[in-house]
Order: sequence, then structure tokens, then C-alpha cells
Amino acid sequence: MTRLWVFALVVLAGCGPAPSGLSPDDAFQAALAAVAQGEVPQALARLGEAAQAGHLDALEYRARAYRFGYLRTDWSAVTRGEPGQIEGTHAFLVLPGQAEAAQADYRRVLESAADAGDTDAMFRFAAMLDEHSWHGTERALALDSARAVYRQLVDLGADPFRLALLAHNLDLDDDHRHFLQVAAQAGDPVACLHQSYASNRGAFSARGVARSIDAFEACRLLAEDAPRPGVEFNQSDRSLSALATQARDGNHDARGILDSLRADGVFERHPRLAAVVAG
Repeated sequence: MTRLWVFALVVLAGCGPAPSGLSPDDAFQAALAAVAQGEVPQALARLGEAAQAGHLDALEYRARAYRFGYLRTDWSAVTRGEPGQIEGTHAFLVLPGQAEAAQADYRRVLESAADAGDTDAMFRFAAMLDEHSWHGTERALALDSARAVYRQLVDLGADPFRLALLAHNLDLDDDHRHFLQVAAQAGDPVACLHQSYASNRGAFSARGVARSIDAFEACRLLAEDAPRPGVEFNQSDRSLSALATQARDGNHDARGILDSLRADGVFERHPRLAAVVAG
């Protein structure tokens, strides 16, 4: 029975797509394109090629795919409305030991790259340690290890926005706020959005809405100079559209807030938004 099972695996492997000869990055992109089309065997083949070549994105994607038993569609491509994108996940058979092997491959290459000073790998490795720290009794040790990698990244002057996100995950609230501000001041529009969300929490009021709109519009202007595909900067439009709809439906509080925004000069500071509440 064992011989028949091994023979079946060999036959199945031989029937798979032939090696493409693509570069590791092109093979990974081809895998994502195949996932988007629902072509699972093709996607797994190209993913395996890229992973065997040490491509970190491919190794991470493959580890997660084998862990959960499905290939996940590239959501950023779906939200951008690219033609042919199929929204959802595509399940496939995971044989015993494959998930553990894929995770071990990813960790081995990732840890080696992190030890060599690759900052991207260091960020990923710290995130992996933090993710795994939530399981079992060794959480404190794993969290300490992740924070040690984080401090190395700080000393290396790594990307402030990524430092802010990592600090947040590691419960380093002061560092999170500091690096978020550094990244926003450096012109990162996504960091600007995160900072706007964090600084505009509290009771709902006309003054709070005006402050939020000013902050969101500042981020939108930053995005014009530094576009971020897949990230929306229409928070002001959505908020005002919802308020206008409620006002038209007879909500007196919504109408009062809109009147306060007009009196505050919001639509003079941001003329494009006047059309959102027109009528």
C-alpha cells in the first residue's frame, strides 16, 4: 500500500507543470496571476519554483497556503478592479508534513537573511516571532526576542512607518506614536492616515468631524505626490456623504453638523468637498 501511495505521488508530481525558467520574482508574480484565475496546479508549481530559489514573499505565501489549505486571492488586485480577478480562496490537498516543512523552509531562509542584516527579513522575522508568541507558554520569551530584533531595526534607522506598525504589535505604544509621527512628517500618506485615525478618536461632534476632514485631506494631498496603490484616501467623502444622506432623510443632528462645518469654513478650505453635500 505504501509503494502504491509513493508511486501515486511521483505520478502526480510528474504530471504537474514543467519548470518555467522564470526569475524567482517573475515566478512568484506568475503564481499570483494563476491564483487570480483559479489555476491551482499552475499556481503551486510557480510558487514552488520561487520558494526553492529563496524568494521571501513566495516562501511566506506558501507557508500560509499550506498551513490553511488554500491559496488566497491577491485582494489588492481585486479591489483595484483588475480584469479576470476572482475574489475568494482556492482550496487544495495538503499532505501530512507539508505545512510543517513549508513553515520550516520559510523560517530558515528568513532567519538567515535577518542574521545577515536584511532589514526586510528582520521585520518579517520579528512579526513571525510575535505571531507565534500568542501560542503556548513561551509567549514572554518570543515577545522579548521580537523586541530585541525591533531594537536592532531602530538602531539601523529602518523605515519609520514599518517601525511604527511593529511597535504597535509589540505593545510599545510610545514608540508607535513616535515613529508614526516621524513617518507622517516625512511625507508617508499611509502613515498620515494612521496618525489621523489615532488622533481623532473621541466623542462625535462637528468640531471633531472638521478636524478629521482637515487631517484626511492633508493625507490625500500627500498621496498625490506619493501614490499608494490599493489604499483609499476618500475618508472625507464617505463621512460627508453619509452625513448628507442622513440630513436629507430628516436627521436634524446631521443637518446641524453640516451647518457647523459650513460655518467653520470646511468647504472653503476644501472646495472639492462641496459637491459631496450638494443638495
